[in-house]
Amino acid sequence: MKSRLGSISINLFIVGLISSIMSIVFVVGKLLLIGAIASGAGLVLALFSENKKGPLISNGLLFFLIMILPFLIRTLFWNRP
Repeated sequence: MKSRLGSISINLFIVGLISSIMSIVFVVGKLLLIGAIASGAGLVLALFSENKKGPLISNGLLFFLIMILPFLIRTLFWNRP
């Protein structure tokens, strides 16, 4: 069961990555939300999987790039409203 969680986590990473790239290319905000949800769910599943190293790093990095980095840039470096 734990090895299945790892493969589901990797599949969610792929879904999140594809939807994030499609969001950037076609400028559709809903796809970015789908990518963030898929990456967050994959991150939670990676915590309980047998092989934690790959899925945890990949989903964590994708979640950081989708959610945390834009928040930090908007908060710290945005000069005008």
